[in-house]
Amino acid sequence: MDDLALLERVFLRVGSADTDEKLEAVILKFLCPVLLKLTSTEENVRKKVMELLVHFNKRVKSRPNLQLPVVDLMNLYQDPSCSIFLSNFAIIYIKMGFPRLDVARQAELLPQLFNSIHGKPLQHQDSLLFIALPALAHANLSTEVLKQPYLFLQEKVELAKYIRDFFLDIVLLPYGLVHPSANPTTPSNPPPGMSEYGWKRSLGEVQLKAEQLEETKLGIVKFVSSGIFGEQNIVPHLVVAAADTRFSVANAADSALKRIGGTVDWNDVAVITVLYQLFLGTRNSKENIKPEFRRVPACTRLRLKLFTYLIRSREASTQFPACIQLTFEGLFGENSNAKLKVMALQFLHQMLSNCPVSRLSPISPVLISGLMKIINDTQGESKLRGSALVALGKLGQKLPEAVTKDMAIIQMLFNAMETEEPETRMAVQEALSIMLPAFKHLSSSNAAILEALLATSLESQQHLLRLIAVQYAGGIFHPTHVTSRYLLLLAAGDPKEEVKSEAMKLLYSNLPKSAETYDTESMEVDQNEKWLPDFVEMVLCISEKASTRMKSRSAVTYGTRTLPFELAAYSGMLSYLRLCLANSALLTPSLELLNEPELISSAARHYIEKLVSENGPVTAYLDLALELLAANPSKIPLQCVLEVVAGVPKLSAVLLSKLDMFKTLQHHNKEDVREMIAQIIAVIVCESYDTLQVDALIHDLCRNLKDKPLEQQHGFILTLGYTVGRIVRNHLSGTGNRMELEKSCRSQLSPRLSTATSLVIDFLFESPHPMTLSAACLAVGEMGRCGPLLDSTGDSSRAVDKLLGVVGDAKINGRIREKAALAAGYLSLGELEYPRRKYIIEHFLTSTEEMKDVEIQFTIGEALVCAALGVSSPESRDRWTVKEKDFTEPENAPAQLDFLLEELLNKYVSHLNPNIKQATSIWLLALVKSCPQRPEMKERLLRIQRAFMTLLAEGGDLVQDIASKGLGLVFECCTVEQQNLLASELVGSLTTDRRPAMQVTKDTKVFEEGSLGANPSGGQLSTYRELCSLATDMNQPDLIYKFMHLANHNAIWNSKKGAAFGFGSIAKKAGQQLAPHLPVIIPKLYRYQFDPSPRIRQSMSSIWEALVSEQSKTIDLYFQPILDDLLTHLTSNLWRNRESSCMGLADLLRGRTLENALDKLVPIWSTLFRVVDDIKESVRKAAQTALRALSKMCIKMVDVDAGKVNSKRTVELLLPVLLQEGLTSGVEEVQAITLETLIKVVKSAGNLVGTHLAPLISALLEATQVAEGQSLNYLSVRLGNQLATQEKLDLARISAAKSSNLYETIQHCIQYVNQDNAPGIVAALVDLLKGCQGITTKGCAAHVICLLTQQCQNDIQPFAGRLMAVLVKGLGDRNVALKKTYAIALGHLVRVAKDSSVVKLLETLENRYLEAEDEDSRLACMHTLQAMVRYNPDVVKNHSSQTVPIVFLGKHTFKTPETTQLIQSWEELWMDIVPGTEAGLRMYSNDIIGYLQRAIVSPSWKLKSQSAAAIGSMANSLKSHLNLTQRAILFRILLDGLAGRTWEGKEHLLHALASLVATETVDDVVLRDEIIGVVLREAKKEALPYRRHAIQALGQVAEALQSDIFPAIYEMLQPLFETKEDEMEEEEKEETAQREMLDLHEAAVLALGRAFSSDATAQGNCWKMYMSLLRAAAINTTRQVQLSIVTSLLQVAGRMTPLFLSDFLKEANRILAPSLDVANYSALRIEALKVLIIVLKKIPDCDPSTQSGLMDVVREVYSLRVEEFLRDTSPEVKSRADEAKRLMAE
Repeated sequence: MDDLALLERVFLRVGSADTDEKLEAVILKFLCPVLLKLTSTEENVRKKVMELLVHFNKRVKSRPNLQLPVVDLMNLYQDPSCSIFLSNFAIIYIKMGFPRLDVARQAELLPQLFNSIHGKPLQHQDSLLFIALPALAHANLSTEVLKQPYLFLQEKVELAKYIRDFFLDIVLLPYGLVHPSANPTTPSNPPPGMSEYGWKRSLGEVQLKAEQLEETKLGIVKFVSSGIFGEQNIVPHLVVAAADTRFSVANAADSALKRIGGTVDWNDVAVITVLYQLFLGTRNSKENIKPEFRRVPACTRLRLKLFTYLIRSREASTQFPACIQLTFEGLFGENSNAKLKVMALQFLHQMLSNCPVSRLSPISPVLISGLMKIINDTQGESKLRGSALVALGKLGQKLPEAVTKDMAIIQMLFNAMETEEPETRMAVQEALSIMLPAFKHLSSSNAAILEALLATSLESQQHLLRLIAVQYAGGIFHPTHVTSRYLLLLAAGDPKEEVKSEAMKLLYSNLPKSAETYDTESMEVDQNEKWLPDFVEMVLCISEKASTRMKSRSAVTYGTRTLPFELAAYSGMLSYLRLCLANSALLTPSLELLNEPELISSAARHYIEKLVSENGPVTAYLDLALELLAANPSKIPLQCVLEVVAGVPKLSAVLLSKLDMFKTLQHHNKEDVREMIAQIIAVIVCESYDTLQVDALIHDLCRNLKDKPLEQQHGFILTLGYTVGRIVRNHLSGTGNRMELEKSCRSQLSPRLSTATSLVIDFLFESPHPMTLSAACLAVGEMGRCGPLLDSTGDSSRAVDKLLGVVGDAKINGRIREKAALAAGYLSLGELEYPRRKYIIEHFLTSTEEMKDVEIQFTIGEALVCAALGVSSPESRDRWTVKEKDFTEPENAPAQLDFLLEELLNKYVSHLNPNIKQATSIWLLALVKSCPQRPEMKERLLRIQRAFMTLLAEGGDLVQDIASKGLGLVFECCTVEQQNLLASELVGSLTTDRRPAMQVTKDTKVFEEGSLGANPSGGQLSTYRELCSLATDMNQPDLIYKFMHLANHNAIWNSKKGAAFGFGSIAKKAGQQLAPHLPVIIPKLYRYQFDPSPRIRQSMSSIWEALVSEQSKTIDLYFQPILDDLLTHLTSNLWRNRESSCMGLADLLRGRTLENALDKLVPIWSTLFRVVDDIKESVRKAAQTALRALSKMCIKMVDVDAGKVNSKRTVELLLPVLLQEGLTSGVEEVQAITLETLIKVVKSAGNLVGTHLAPLISALLEATQVAEGQSLNYLSVRLGNQLATQEKLDLARISAAKSSNLYETIQHCIQYVNQDNAPGIVAALVDLLKGCQGITTKGCAAHVICLLTQQCQNDIQPFAGRLMAVLVKGLGDRNVALKKTYAIALGHLVRVAKDSSVVKLLETLENRYLEAEDEDSRLACMHTLQAMVRYNPDVVKNHSSQTVPIVFLGKHTFKTPETTQLIQSWEELWMDIVPGTEAGLRMYSNDIIGYLQRAIVSPSWKLKSQSAAAIGSMANSLKSHLNLTQRAILFRILLDGLAGRTWEGKEHLLHALASLVATETVDDVVLRDEIIGVVLREAKKEALPYRRHAIQALGQVAEALQSDIFPAIYEMLQPLFETKEDEMEEEEKEETAQREMLDLHEAAVLALGRAFSSDATAQGNCWKMYMSLLRAAAINTTRQVQLSIVTSLLQVAGRMTPLFLSDFLKEANRILAPSLDVANYSALRIEALKVLIIVLKKIPDCDPSTQSGLMDVVREVYSLRVEEFLRDTSPEVKSRADEAKRLMAE
């Protein structure tokens, strides 16, 4: 058969297809073969094909549901042999047929559709991709298996890119855009972000509506997020979608971005390039792009979103020139706004941080120009300007030459500090601070400009500007730069503390640590090492500035004098000049050095002498000091003068002219001023006056001294002391024998000076005031230190005895006693063979028993050293001119050192008195420190060590500390052999606790007050034993001495007395010696710093500070050993080791991570969990602190945003230990910290927690119950009898748990659920729901299921059945709140469940509703259906045949106060699932009947009656729409149900039967008889309430069936109205029985009326019986029964034939007339009037002969009554009366 014939047959088949099914079958079979015929060579065949296709098209287009062979068409289209002509036809039918497919089928065909477009024309590709868009949202790509059909996209890279580009254009498409074809004449531009080609292809042939476009975009987001294209390739799509104007699209894209945000490489050049192209467009690109493919720049909304992610990328900020274009487009673009400009500046900040200098340098002028434009043109936008200013600062920091070559920028910024608003001013300050380093290498001219700018700024009223100027002055210029130091000194007197403190910090922060200054040997430095400016330059600069300011307005008036500077600044300048002098004299400067004027003077003496020859700097220095002194006499200028003149006495001549001023200051009100003035006067007088002038001065001072004012006495005494002392020292400084010089001194000077000396000594005895006594002690000591005391008695005994008496007098001030003690010691320094030296020593030794003051004991120690050494002591030198190291002791000078040592070692070390023991330790320490190299000391070193060991063991805290210092000093004095011997003995004593036995007497004080229980370690030697352990562990026992040097745990060493021992330099030396052993020392030392014993902690901290210069770097270097040591001692047997390890661990982890020690992470957690339950409270608290620190550290380590390398590994290690050990711990603190950590880890770790979600979610859910506590659970149990209250409480508990951080964390976890971890999560949820967990845990678990169904549909779908099973089982839980929660979960779960699972669920609900023994179970069914309808109405609609019957039955629950709300819920549910009651019943009548058939045979009477009510309702609604079969089934259900005894609710079956009978005529005679028989039988039951309902039903059935059963009914009911003689009186009847009987009468009367026959023959036999019964019923009855009588009469009147109307009227008048006369009962009158009207209407039908008579009877009886009723208040009564009147008038 040829092709033409075949085509004709197909045509015939198509034409004969008279239904859509037949036509579809033909098209599915023949469309593709017909299309193939297009390639035929015969013209007739091709024409026939075209004709046939035209016919196809006409019929197919008019039938939208007709399916086409899409798969075959795609195969044809994809066939390589297919011609272009054939392809064009194939694609037409593909485009026509693909949208007709079900969306699920479309989704299945997506891979084939995508694959088919490969290599096809662009127009074809676009068309096919467009029709695929609706199916994207339905593509199931939840598993790798489902993704396999798309694997070809990985090979066909170009195809994948084209598809992605198409999707990107769709996502970019705005809503509500007009199609360009609508206005073809009007030129239109593409929307923002799109090219002309992309715009046109994304619109398609038919423009999508806004809602359709929204759904399409959602589908694209879901599809690209499935992982088919790779995370890097979909970033642009998600970013664009996140900026969409529709919330649903933006929210979905944001969620997807969060999921992949931690793994996307934001520095990928390909991604950044696309984002740049979207932002900037490609219209102006230099690339070779066709015009129609060039993109328009993005809109502002999208640009804001793009900026958010571009700012994250380091690579984006280095892409030139795009980054510059991006920045300027954001700042100055046509559509830019404030927010976009701010983000552009943020991006610029990133660019400045990340771009190399080589890239930024060429464009820096452009950037500066742009920033300046923003700064100048955006007044009022503080945030924007502030960001621009900070960017300018960063630019200056990156490119110093950009801001330094033009000083206008810095000038502008400094000016802005004064003129800008406060908010912007902070930004200016930040910018200036950032760019400060850029100005460190200025040219000389620019530096001069900057200096001038800073000087001007320091005069500003704006303190922040002054602060910045200070920072610039200190930060830019070198510490030796003179002008900048002057500016800082000027700022040091600023009234603002902030400015002042910053200036002081910058001035002195570069100076060495103060501890080094106490060792004079370490003070001298290399000549090239300079910390401060040159003294000469600094003095000349300040002097010049002072002269200039004195001539300007900057001068300051102080009293009557004018100063160039403020007092504070002036004083600071002089102090700074003193340090400059010391530094220039090669001393190491420090602030503490300012308190050592003698040291500065002696060191700078030679330097000053050199400067004197220059005749300038020194004079200027003194002039500055004298100028301040004249205006404000104070310590600082006096120190300046004294250091110069005392060090270089020949300069005293310069000050001679100022002597009168100095004399006036002798009675100044400040004691320290008077003391220094006395020294200055003594120097000037002794060096510049001749003998007569000196004697005259002394005479003037002594004259009437005791009568002068107190301050003047004090000043004169000091002047006398220092003057006499200097005269004597000058005499003894001559050459010759010392003894001879002393003799000549006495002989020559006694006549001149004895009076003054005696006068001063007299003040020791006669001083009325402590001030003069103090001056006398100081003066006597100074005179004795300089030479023999020239008392007029010729002996110093008087002075010695008085001084020693002052020392021992506890009533005298401590400072005076110290001065007296020192003066007593100084008396031994002036004479070579002082006779009272031994006496002084013995007195000090014997007088300290009651002396507890440590300061005095230290001073006595100094005095003892002086007394023991005599003139050999360095204290005998001239301190102003001779350094201590330069002192040379006289030859063969006698000493009492042997005596003193023997006394201390033999007698006082073992003394039992604690005061003496303390004093002995101090004195021994003073001796070892002051004269370690003397032979007397060297030969007793071993004994001295033993003495210190004795004191170490037996003394208090201070004694132990002193002893430890002494041991260290002893060790330093020894040779190597001696050191070994001493070390072995010391270690043995400490480790074996060997120490000299102590004799205990009755006076022995075993414990110091307050010491008992104060030491946590339980032993006095704990500190030193730890030090010894530390040394022996390293096999270096000699290191114990180094440790003892470094272990400072007493505040005394911070005082001036303690500092005098110079332990700073010793510690430094010891630290250097210990440096090789640091790897072993550091871990233990670090732990000891946190020891609970304050003494150990303080000692170890001192050692740490001495050994470790850079703490952070040291800890980082030894991090692993420290961590190992702490971990080891966490479980030590000693509680203090455990506590110190915990505290050390907390400190170690602060600011650090375990990235290089991940193997320790789990052991640390596990160990700390155990230690938190330690037996000792302090250890427990320390462990909690460590746990919290560890928690913070772990949270930081797992933070995916921080880019930690080991985040994944950390999560893998951390979560198991937290879940398995932390949450299962019985310790509340452990659980609390674990939960807190888990919550924060989950939020920080992102998708890294994915593999641990199952145990994590399970643990968090269980924790909700723990977090709630037991009180609410207990309360809920106690409310078990109050179900409503208990339900509200439990729902509130679940709601509260859902609002907790725990549940929020679970919600956060849901986004990381995938196909790999879903099985575990489901298993965990099932276990929780099945287990014995609390209400909150189970309730939250059910809500988690809801979340899973909403967010992870594809992942959770395979397990829906399992979850449904456990939830359905949970519907039987006793707790109502849990039932509701489970029901909600089921309502969500059906969305993802298989159809079979849903069917099974509904079957379970059907059965449960029927089989439930309590109402709560049925309520659970209702809640489940309600949830299903609310959350997934489509599922309910698809299974309406199962849901409708349950709801229909449920809505017929009987109404009670308790069930009102329930019934309303059922009614709402019914309206939700059916279009209308009648329509719903019609559609699902068979299903409902089947379900009711099951329900009515239930053993539950309540359910039986409810089913009957439903049947009655169904019958009333459907009426004749019930078919015969359905009616027969319902009749049989009801008739069978009525069999048997009476039960509660059985009456509903009767009413349902009556309703069913009333719907339609029952033609089956047998059935009619059965119905009547059953109803008659039920009407004879004895129970009155039930009998009443049966009689009512009987009347309704009789009326409906029109059966002549009136006689039978009458016979049954007539006995009810008979009165028995033996019956009690009516009033005596029981009230309830009476009411029931009346109700029965009412029903009986109505039933008789309904059963009255319409047949005339039958009426003749029964109407008299009827009327007689009515008369009987009307006797003594109630109004309600009367109403029923009249109503019954109304029914009979309507059926009465005219034959009996006359007789009927006579009988009826007896009832109607009284009824009409009843007042105030309108209903009775209305019914009576209705009867009258019916009778009036029937009269015309009677025999004409009787009509007038009947009408006369009616008028006679009722005319007056009708007239009266016309005036009745009831409108209906008047209406009926009016009608009756009209009928009577006719």
